[in-house]
Amino acid sequence: MTNVSVIIPHKNSGLLLKRLLESVPKDEQYQVIVCDDHSKDDELGIVKELQQQYNFELYENEGFGAGGARNTALKHAEGKWLLFADSDDFFMSPLEEMVKKYMESDADIVYFNVDSCYSESLKPAYRGKHVNGLVETYKRTGNDKVLRFKHLSPWGKLIKTSLVKDNDIKFEEIIAANDNMFCILTGLKANKVVCEDVAVYMVTLSEGSSITTQLSKERFESKLHATIRVNKLLRKSGYGKYQKSVLYFIGMGFRIGFFYGLSVLWVIVKNGLNPFIGLGKIFQPQEIKKNIDIPVVQEKA
Repeated sequence: MTNVSVIIPHKNSGLLLKRLLESVPKDEQYQVIVCDDHSKDDELGIVKELQQQYNFELYENEGFGAGGARNTALKHAEGKWLLFADSDDFFMSPLEEMVKKYMESDADIVYFNVDSCYSESLKPAYRGKHVNGLVETYKRTGNDKVLRFKHLSPWGKLIKTSLVKDNDIKFEEIIAANDNMFCILTGLKANKVVCEDVAVYMVTLSEGSSITTQLSKERFESKLHATIRVNKLLRKSGYGKYQKSVLYFIGMGFRIGFFYGLSVLWVIVKNGLNPFIGLGKIFQPQEIKKNIDIPVVQEKA
């Protein structure tokens, strides 16, 4: 019997995918779905070889990018619950116990802590700070809106399949930030959410990357417009106080160039967003970048 469908978008990371597959509990109640996003032939070959070692379904992306891969995989999900994972991350040992604990829960979403490490060395990294801060805030205040509207990654959660399918919630098929709207919509539609301050998921970071990693203008603008759409929806739904700060985009826009920065500011104002949300953190730029996991944008030569 399938109780949990594990959704994994994959592109050119076959060896890391093996680590993830190894971390999934070896139990028939887990349906593991890998959707390949047009990997190179040799990388796809590695994935197909892994099917000889691990029990998972493999599909080709019917859409665009990681969002399209997740949407394709969702069509095949049969479990009562959904677990999402990126192919370069992995699950932690408490997962199996937590799944058993919440299998019959009447909640629509169960939020968990996450941990973070550098992929190569497994030394501690920073990418879990934001999520764990949200969990701590919820535990302290009882305000579940911080989880519903601030936790904008699909991993680190158990999500009822019926919540997603009954409300026809999909990932945006865009080059970056495809998961933001999905997470807001599931947060809005969920009748009940609960939280467990136990880490079940390891978010990894490459040793060679940092918060100053280059990001193309195309990806930058995709993230900017995804943020604009999310903030508009939050305002329309009466949750404007939970809007994402756009200060990062303004600052990075001006770092690219003065006139480009002005154009970014104009787009933000034109769409009715408050450019001063999060102003209190203006003197903590490194923490802002870590929390939103968006690297600095630089012009290509």
